[in-house]
Formats: sequence, structure tokens, C-alpha cells
Amino acid sequence: MKIKGCFVIVLITLISELPLYASEETHSTWGLLDPIGRWINLLIIVAGLTYFLRQPALAFFHKRKVTLQTKIKQAEKARQKVEAKLAQAEHRMQKLDAETERIRQDARDEAEGEKERIREQSAKEVERILASARREINNLSQSVRKDLKGYAAEIAVQMASSHLRKQIDSEIDSKLSKQFLGYLDTRSQKN
Repeated sequence: MKIKGCFVIVLITLISELPLYASEETHSTWGLLDPIGRWINLLIIVAGLTYFLRQPALAFFHKRKVTLQTKIKQAEKARQKVEAKLAQAEHRMQKLDAETERIRQDARDEAEGEKERIREQSAKEVERILASARREINNLSQSVRKDLKGYAAEIAVQMASSHLRKQIDSEIDSKLSKQFLGYLDTRSQKN
């Protein structure tokens, strides 16, 4: 197949050069053999270059192949490292989501506990205030009762006094006064 390809290229080149030879005013003595000679010279040069450059070219291409294989392996290792880091980052993100949710839940629980603590503290404060108010009410009611008793006693004394004044005339009053003074005399003599 390579030989056929080379043959086709040579044939196309020869055919394409025919019009050039027809237009030239000075013809070489070789005629159509001139392009064939050129091709033979080209093949000799290519064969010589291939012979002399084959070993260095093979070494270069082998070295290049090894370098490329090494770089491909390094790239594969780097890709694996990056994929591992990506997987680790995704795992961390999942853990971060879980950690965020845990922190939110802890905050909700703490807020609920704080709410309950405030509720209990408020209930205790209300109970303390109510107890204080009850004591104050009891103290005030006792004071009012005492004042009312004193006032009632005073009114009773006034009413009794006015009632007695109506019933006691001056004669009974002087008699009672003498009895009281006599009582006080006897008592002062005993002491």
C-alpha cells in the first residue's frame, strides 16, 4: 500500500510537470527522464537521510514516547489525587451539612430549654409576687380589722355615753361621782 501510494505521487508529479516542459523554449536533452532523475535523486537523499538519521530519530521518538508515558502516568496520578481530594471535599461538604443541621438543632433545643427556663422562672416570680401580695393583703386586712374594731369600740363608747347621758340625770351623776371618789380614797389608803 505504501508502494502504491508512492507510485501514485510520482505519477501525479510527472503528469503535472508535462505542461511545464511543453512551454519551455529550451529543452533539455533528457526530456521526460529529467523529472524521473529528479525523483531518483530525491529517493537517494531520503534513503541516505533515513539511513543516517534512523537511529537518532528512533532514540528521540523512543525518549519522547517514554516522556509522554511518564507525563501521562503523572497526569493520571494527579487526576486520581484531585478526584480523591474532590471526594474528600464532597464528604466534608456532606459532613458540613450534617454539622450545620446539628448546630441548628442544638440551637433550637437550647432555645426551647431557655424558653422553658424563662417560663419556669416567670411562674416562680409570679408565685412570689402573688404570695407577697397575699401577705400584704392579709396585713392590710388585719390592720383594717383592728382599725375597724377600734372605730367600732369608739362608736360603741360614744353611743353608750350618749345613751347613758340621756338616762342619767344630774342627781345620779353626783351620786356616781361621790362613789367613785370614795372608791379612790379607800384605795389610796390601802397603798
